[in-house]
Amino acid sequence: MPTDHVQRGQEIYLLGGNASLEMARLTILERLKFETMGGLFVELEDDFSRCTRVLDLVSRAATWGISVAQAHSDLEVACMDHPGVLMDHAQAQAQVLGLENIHFFDLPEDITELDFPDNYFDLLNASHLFSFVLPHQWSAFLKECMRITCPGGYVRFIESEWGMTNSPAVEQLAALFLHGLKKRGQGLSPDGRNLGVMTMLGYLLKQAGWQGVQRRAFVTDYLTGPAEPSDPQAKVQLMLNVMLTSILEQHMATQQEIDALSAQAIVEVGQEDFQGLVLSVSFCAQKSLVPSPI
Repeated sequence: MPTDHVQRGQEIYLLGGNASLEMARLTILERLKFETMGGLFVELEDDFSRCTRVLDLVSRAATWGISVAQAHSDLEVACMDHPGVLMDHAQAQAQVLGLENIHFFDLPEDITELDFPDNYFDLLNASHLFSFVLPHQWSAFLKECMRITCPGGYVRFIESEWGMTNSPAVEQLAALFLHGLKKRGQGLSPDGRNLGVMTMLGYLLKQAGWQGVQRRAFVTDYLTGPAEPSDPQAKVQLMLNVMLTSILEQHMATQQEIDALSAQAIVEVGQEDFQGLVLSVSFCAQKSLVPSPI
């Protein structure tokens, strides 16, 4: 979900500096997401028989790629993300599991230029690209995904909107963050009230030449559930770790204002009736078997 996204050029956000704890948390979140969806590639009933190579793009904890590599030893799995703690832990986990069919690659500075041959992957999987793909890059990025996908192959993106809660303070912080993202030129929202990618992605896929776009919606918990700390202060701190840079750099609020909202949020998140949800949609599309006319 977007609360756990590592923003462009930044290191993983850690709770108390414990990388292992954060890695475990992200892994749990990713596993719960795919359990909620109903499988690793539910769009084709988890049928990987037509696949030889798959790519987990912006793989974060590489939960999807590692799960696929475990379940299908005959597949070649590539995981790509920025180098850092997440990548190191993912590679270590793959080594512990003895997976010889998974390989890790550094994400290029320009996400519209992926260093793979033409027609290479049968399936490309990615999630939460709002801070990696800037508004002006989407068309080129989706065409680059098509370039490295085999004819008849698939792309599957999972995109979300920001979490919704019944906490006034959390909602105020989210509004500041989302408007800060808009000022930074990230997301596809027309006014900064949401991320906007989930709204536009189906259209952008069709415009880039992808065919048979399918959409599936699902709901997961936000700031609640087994992947989150039990301490309300820790929950709010994890949320703020993602939000803070955007809010402060774009002068959406002062540190004192954030501190006051954070204190209020901790109280509200700790209440018995606190609830939070994230709406996500998977977009699956296919590359034509017939080359497009020039």
